[in-house]
Amino acid sequence: MTRQGILRAEDIFEPNIGLLKGKTTQKHVEIQLQDLPQEIMETHREITLAIDSMFINKIPFIMTTSCNIHFSTAELVKDMKNKTLMPSIEQVLQAYHSQVLKVQAVLADWQFKHIQQSIEEKGITLNICATNKHITEIERYIRTVNKGKGVLPPHCHLRDTHQN
Repeated sequence: MTRQGILRAEDIFEPNIGLLKGKTTQKHVEIQLQDLPQEIMETHREITLAIDSMFINKIPFIMTTSCNIHFSTAELVKDMKNKTLMPSIEQVLQAYHSQVLKVQAVLADWQFKHIQQSIEEKGITLNICATNKHITEIERYIRTVNKGKGVLPPHCHLRDTHQN
């Protein structure tokens, strides 16, 4: 087989796209946040947020997702104490507020009972589910992340609030 023979074969049969894709690096797409469309703003102005914790390689994250528009976040936290959780939750609330959306309620399980007063001081209702029960919306999101071996979906916004 000569170089000329290989070039002729490529002309006749075209290059092996599968082989080329396997050896070509993925091009990164720049994602820019834009304002939400007006229809979403009008229909879903009031948000219900589901919240839970998740560990990836023993590193704690606070995971949130809105039940209405399915905007999800992952916040890296140092621990599950009130003084650590509240700044993370406030960042998530600020993200919604910047889009002129109001978080009216937060759905959580018993591990967030200790922040109930802090959340309610912000005018947001914290609904704690019964012992040994889970919030379906956030559990589904966490399963999606776990299924991807801890890789967060591209629509998820990750903020590092971990302080050394």
